Amino acid sequence: MPSAEAPSSAVNSAVPIAILHGVWPANAEDLVPEARMLARKLGTYVESIDYGYTVTLPLDKQVQNACAKLQAHRVFGKEKMIDLIGHSNGGIVARAIAQNTERCLPGIRVRHYIAIGSPQNGVTLVPDAPMLSRFVFFTGLHRMRWFHHVASTSAYMYDSREPADDLSKNNAPSMLNTLNCGGFNTLSGDGGILGNVLLVMFDQDEVIRPKESSWFARVVGDSVLGECSPEHRLDLCDTEIWRADTIGLRELWDQDRLFFSRSPQQHDKLQEWEVESVLAPFFAGKSGSGEFEGLHVEYERIGRDMDVRIKLLHPNRREVV
Repeated sequence: MPSAEAPSSAVNSAVPIAILHGVWPANAEDLVPEARMLARKLGTYVESIDYGYTVTLPLDKQVQNACAKLQAHRVFGKEKMIDLIGHSNGGIVARAIAQNTERCLPGIRVRHYIAIGSPQNGVTLVPDAPMLSRFVFFTGLHRMRWFHHVASTSAYMYDSREPADDLSKNNAPSMLNTLNCGGFNTLSGDGGILGNVLLVMFDQDEVIRPKESSWFARVVGDSVLGECSPEHRLDLCDTEIWRADTIGLRELWDQDRLFFSRSPQQHDKLQEWEVESVLAPFFAGKSGSGEFEGLHVEYERIGRDMDVRIKLLHPNRREVV
C-alpha cells in the first residue's frame, strides 16, 4: 500500500495526512513521492490512499469508498484527527468528507484541508473534447444522474449560460456549495474543519476549465468551450458562495484560515520544490494564525470587492515554469 511512515514516536504525536488521488487509481502510486517527502519533512505518517476506480462512480459512492478505506486503516482509523490533501477529483472527495465527517468518519475530525487543482465550482469543458462538450450540453446529459454513472466527471459540468440556481440539484460541486444534498456542514462550522484550508490553482491547467474553478470562480454567460475571459468570470468574492457564505469560506478568511496558492505547472503536476516549500510549511503552521514557518507570503488582487488574496510562493522560485 502506498505509504510513508515517520518514526513511531512522531506518528503518535503528530496528525497523520491522507492523500486522495484524482480520477485514476494509478494516481495513488504517483503520489507516493509526495507522501514520503511530507513524512520526512513533518515527522508524521502520510499515505496516498487508493479509494478505487472513480470514472463510473458518482461522487457519493467515491466518498463512501474513501471513508471506508480511512475507517479500516490501521493508522487513520484509530485517530481522532487527520489532515486531508486532495488532488484534482480527490480534492472534491476530500471536501465532501470534511463537510460531513460526523456521517462519513464518526469520531474523526479533519484538521487541515488542501485541494490541489480541484474543480471546486465545476467545469465548462470535457478535457480536450470541445465537440463532446457541445453534445453533452445540447442533450442535457450533464444534468442526468444516470449519466454520472457512465462518466463521473460529467457531474462537474455546467452550462455557463444557465442560472447558478439551476445547477444545485445535479451538479456535484454545486450541491456541496449550496449544502443541497443533506447532512453536509459548512467548512467553518461545528462539524467542519478545525484548522486551515489551502486551495492550489495550476496556471497552465488545461483539464480544469476554467482553471480559476480551483479558487471557486465560475463562468457566466460565456461559451461552453471552457473559455474564461475576465468579463465572463465571477471570482470567489463575487459569487453567492462568498456573499451568503454558504460553506463558511468568508468566515475562514476572516479568521486567517483560508489560503490560496498558484503553481506554474500543468494540471496536477506539482513539483517536489512546491511540496517542500508550500505544502509542508502549510501543515507546520499555526492553525488559525496565518503564520507559516519558512513560507513566503505575498498578496495578490483577486476580484473587485476584495483588496487582497494570499498567494503562497517560494521566494526563489517565482520564475519556474
